[in-house]
Amino acid sequence: MQTVEEHHGNVNMQDGLTLMPIILHPRSVGTVRLRSSSPHDRPLIDPQFLTAYDDVIAAVAGSHSLLFLSEIHFNEQS
Repeated sequence: MQTVEEHHGNVNMQDGLTLMPIILHPRSVGTVRLRSSSPHDRPLIDPQFLTAYDDVIAAVAGSHSLLFLSEIHFNEQS
């Protein structure tokens, strides 16, 4: 795992805010299958993120809400 400085170089560390929308109850359904009969082989995992239309709508709505909240926060600090 890299530190912020290792990843981004010399940065001026200041207060920051990270906002990430998440879907708590996704409708998209992925699959986990066996690659072979050997227990040493990794499984085949296909998460199928955002394949359900409702999940896409929820992700977009969450992103819009976070943008709105960030605009309120930063406008109040000005």
